[in-house]
Amino acid sequence: MNPRKLATAHDRWRGLQLSDGSLAALAAMGFGTQEASRGLRFCGGDVASAAAFIVDQRARAVAARAAAHARAASERERRRYGRTPRGALVDKDALAALEEMGYCRQLAAAALRATENAVQASLDALAEPFGRAPSGPALRSELTHSVDPLTGLEVQSLAR
Repeated sequence: MNPRKLATAHDRWRGLQLSDGSLAALAAMGFGTQEASRGLRFCGGDVASAAAFIVDQRARAVAARAAAHARAASERERRRYGRTPRGALVDKDALAALEEMGYCRQLAAAALRATENAVQASLDALAEPFGRAPSGPALRSELTHSVDPLTGLEVQSLAR
């Protein structure tokens, strides 16, 4: 056996050993044994750095869970608006763009569904839902007409 390799291995092994005092200090701060061990190993045995590392890792885990929750909620919302004739979900960026232009979310989603998520074609369909726009007939099938009892004006809404 090579003495230099043996010394190197022994130094590495010694570097992985954790002092009971360091573990106790982190435990007193409220960190679990597994977290404390990982933090100390990652930070070379320095208690303050290990504590900061653990807090940072916890914050990253919370942020990752929140991001995953937001992605899942966004995906559920997109599914709720249905699919285009070719099977694609409504594009959330295109939907947001149409909403920013003043169109209600459901009507914008219907237009995007009817036009395979084409924003300009959706705008054309929204401007002339019963006119000459190519997707007008497709959008027309999702609209209903009623008369507002207070104003007496005709109102377009999505068919449910």
